Amino acid sequence: LKQTFRDWELVIVDDGSTDTTWDVSNQIVERNADRRIKILRKENGGLSDARNYGMRFAKGNWLCMLDSDDLLGKEYLSKAASLALQGADIVVGCMENFDAVSSVWCFPEGYSIVGLSHWNKSHASVLMSSRLVKSIGGYDQSLLWGLEDWNLWLSA
Repeated sequence: LKQTFRDWELVIVDDGSTDTTWDVSNQIVERNADRRIKILRKENGGLSDARNYGMRFAKGNWLCMLDSDDLLGKEYLSKAASLALQGADIVVGCMENFDAVSSVWCFPEGYSIVGLSHWNKSHASVLMSSRLVKSIGGYDQSLLWGLEDWNLWLSA
């Protein structure tokens, strides 16, 4: 919520959570009083279904997925947007683990389509053109519990 890039919206999808996700999401809206935040609630359908559902309500030209156990650095969207303005449809960034073993994870061998074809080398929170994602039909909903992002990158 404290991004240096100011032109953003947040769509929170509660995908049938049985914990306090709905209440916590509403508290975020109340604390921020920001009309750029939408909260959606739906029956559990898996990661791909939740992502596709949220995309239907997003108004912007760019998408960035963020899972409940992830954080974005405060300059992430600014840096990614500046790269997107250079003509990219997908902007891949580095990832920093914030668990017990903190480390920054980038692509030591460099980013390439060939490398991507061998394994998922991107974090789910890349910045991507909504036009591109919608043109390939969004996330594959038959992939219920993982690698939906990798499948999307391969389809793009």
